[in-house]
Amino acid sequence: KRETTMEGAAQRNTSAVAEYLLRSTAEAQRDVITANFNALKDAFDRITKPGANKRSYLLQRKIKVASQELADHFVPWDDTVKQANGVLFAQMGGIDLTIAIAADPGLADLHSSALFLLWNFGAAETQSRVALEKGALAVTLNCLSSTLPLIQYGALGALWGYVEFEDVKQKAVEMGLVEQLLPLFDANTEEIFGDQHDDIFLVQVVGCLQSCSFHDVCRPALIKAGVLPKLLQSIHSTSVLCSYASAVAVAGLLMHEDIPEEQLAAALLALKELHDNREPIAIAKQEAQHGYVWRFMAPFWSLTNSSHAEVQQMGAFVCAMLSFNPANREKMEAEHLKERLLCLKWSNNSAIRAHMSILATNFATEHAFTAVQPHSGQVPESKPSSNTPCHTVPSLVEIVLFVLRTRVYLSGRVPQAHLSMVPLTLHERLLAPN
Repeated sequence: KRETTMEGAAQRNTSAVAEYLLRSTAEAQRDVITANFNALKDAFDRITKPGANKRSYLLQRKIKVASQELADHFVPWDDTVKQANGVLFAQMGGIDLTIAIAADPGLADLHSSALFLLWNFGAAETQSRVALEKGALAVTLNCLSSTLPLIQYGALGALWGYVEFEDVKQKAVEMGLVEQLLPLFDANTEEIFGDQHDDIFLVQVVGCLQSCSFHDVCRPALIKAGVLPKLLQSIHSTSVLCSYASAVAVAGLLMHEDIPEEQLAAALLALKELHDNREPIAIAKQEAQHGYVWRFMAPFWSLTNSSHAEVQQMGAFVCAMLSFNPANREKMEAEHLKERLLCLKWSNNSAIRAHMSILATNFATEHAFTAVQPHSGQVPESKPSSNTPCHTVPSLVEIVLFVLRTRVYLSGRVPQAHLSMVPLTLHERLLAPN
């Protein structure tokens, strides 16, 4: 009893200390956010005053330092204190101020600082929405037309997060996103980013196109603009992430039914080659080292519904890769994808079955890459889960629907539009009209 009582007291003391430290940290960071916002606003008001010198070194320096300090206090995005920092900054008018800096043509030297701030602020989903409501989409698109790679890079970082939202993809394409992105495939960024310029810059370009490739309305626009040939070039990049991201974007475009036969054959061959020469765990390590965060899993799962085996395999590959990250597994469960993916273990395609075995194993373990620090070179380990064991057998409803959809696909006589009408969940079946 004495030992139990002492353990309980120790746990309470530890919790109290942790709560105190968290509260103290939050208060200290609020003071930092407030001080830097005030410094940013004061310098902006002075540098934009009629007759003021917009190239004032001291005022520009003050804005750059404050912007960097603020940007550092918005990441990592899943830290509750960092999220509170973002809420406070927005409430103070910080996003309006940041967008005003990025939109002022006379403050071009400060655009990259403002864009990196927007990028970090938008790492959290709700904060991205706040920025979009304030007009961040238009200003970041406009900054893509800059001739300075650092400004383009900042704009790309923010945009990639924005175009993950379904309702933003089409709007961005209609506003000229594709026409702005295509010239960036040939941008000379080596002087800025060194030997890793493809990995750093081009992945962002491809990433924005990848997100749009998952949208039914955007696909035809991307294909018409000539995106597919560009991606088929970048799929052969020496950068692992650039090559992989290009392959996923190609797979997304091939969900469109009307692809020129010559391009289709080249694209399917390129997908097969990449799939056969990469491993999901290798890509997962790369994404962990670069701190990639995905908002939604459903777009990647949708690739497994393609009529092309190569695209199906790529979709299964991506989902297996994503499952190494516990945050992605949580999103798969939240989006009701886990059981649908596990059904693919009965696929006729051995590669797809192998990928889903990886996914099932990752769900049953605490395999996590989030503990790997960027560029640390550490190899993460799996360990048995202390939580409730993963149920690796899908529900009967999901199994029946999987068989139904698979047989319809195998028949090869049903258009994609009709196939999409096959209900995916019991909930949809119950709501469907008789």
